[in-house]
Amino acid sequence: MQLQHNKQLAQNTVFVLINKVSNLLFPLVSFLLVTRRMGAENYGLVCFCDSVISYFILISSLGIENYAIRECVCLRDHQTQLNDMVNRLFTFNIYSTGVALVGLALFIRFAELSVEQKIILGVLALKIVFGVFRLEWIFKTFENYLFVTVTKIVSELVTLILVVLLVKTPEDYLSYAFILTASTVLNGLAGLSYSSKYVRLQLVRKFWSWEIAKPVLILFANLAMVTIYLNSDITMLGLMQSNIQVGQYRAAGTVYSTVKEFINAICMVAMPRIAHYLKNGETHSFQKLSCNMFRNILLLVLPTLTGLFWVGESALALLLGEEYRSGAAALKIMCFALFFATVNNILVNIVLLNYRRELVILKASLISAIVNIGLNLFLIPWLGIAGAAFTTLIAEITVFVISYVSCSDVFSLKPFTVPFGIALLGSGWVVAVCRFLEMLQPENYYRLALQVLISAGGYALIVTLFRARLFGGADTVKGTNGTGLSG
Repeated sequence: MQLQHNKQLAQNTVFVLINKVSNLLFPLVSFLLVTRRMGAENYGLVCFCDSVISYFILISSLGIENYAIRECVCLRDHQTQLNDMVNRLFTFNIYSTGVALVGLALFIRFAELSVEQKIILGVLALKIVFGVFRLEWIFKTFENYLFVTVTKIVSELVTLILVVLLVKTPEDYLSYAFILTASTVLNGLAGLSYSSKYVRLQLVRKFWSWEIAKPVLILFANLAMVTIYLNSDITMLGLMQSNIQVGQYRAAGTVYSTVKEFINAICMVAMPRIAHYLKNGETHSFQKLSCNMFRNILLLVLPTLTGLFWVGESALALLLGEEYRSGAAALKIMCFALFFATVNNILVNIVLLNYRRELVILKASLISAIVNIGLNLFLIPWLGIAGAAFTTLIAEITVFVISYVSCSDVFSLKPFTVPFGIALLGSGWVVAVCRFLEMLQPENYYRLALQVLISAGGYALIVTLFRARLFGGADTVKGTNGTGLSG
């Protein structure tokens, strides 16, 4: 049985990684086409409206997904109880979506916006309407990552095709706004149709209870803080700096976010299984899988951020255009933030969330959001995009400190000294390869490809050589359970 679980987990990991790769490749190609064809001004116009709509999407989603996965995974063998929980959460989500749409309508009516901005916001409202029907939390509950991956790839491919066909001049900004909704609309239709395989969706009258509302609202507040500080950079740059700097920061931020999500996917795919273990009292399995996830994150993030730090400037200039080279300063600062962001994902979504310490998550998010916005007010006028990136780093460090201190009774970093040391050794290899190739080759696609391939290949060899130390179970013990989690 354990072997079957491990095989399924490996398959799910592959599906999620494919999903993340598609999230990188398709939007990257679209980004290249759109920025060149629309120009900075109109591209910035749509990006600003998209950042505004993200706040209302947040209200609509209400942070239900993580809570739903945690609770529904424990009921998937009890169909009646599962149907009841799913329909209560679905109804909750329908009402929150209605609130979001009303809020957006009031914002469009009373905010000082141009006619173009109002029209674009109206178009982007489709992302709110269809977002509630994506229902990814149902498919993740049953660990059906194949469906999630296929629908995501198809919708991203359709989006790319529409960009190629419809976005040709700066005047096509409205077409681009419609295209931005295509993925959500397609995923919503597919999710609504396929969900019948698992549950019978219907609206229910008795959906509200404090038992559900309290953790959902706490997680929503956490997600709100995260969304605010992530989007505040773009919003405040748009208000204080030029559209060009907004575009440069958006480019660097896209690279940072994509790499972060790709690495985080390794642990997120295990969330349903981890919650299942803890709910059913399988403490040892919970501890073992959690620590394996953290070890894998450490092994991946340090060499990745090192490589990104060294080749980021070349990658931005070669892939996006010379005008984006100035975004390298922000990207290099974000590389340091990448380490804390991926570690925070483990601490928050694996440890704190499963130990039901939502208030700690809320506290960390609230403080980091305040720090981020407050620093932005002072640093963006002074340092521009570098200031915005620096505030992101400080915010991630803030979350790390609060989260680690709050879960130190059940989690310790001490057992991970061996993978951390090997990751540092691999990072040294990456630096040596990148620096050596810089001396031999001028900046071009060939050198960039060699830097990535040789660095990755050599690091894979290093991990293989130390495989016994990494996977042999000889970790330093916190308590008596042999992992970084205490029982």
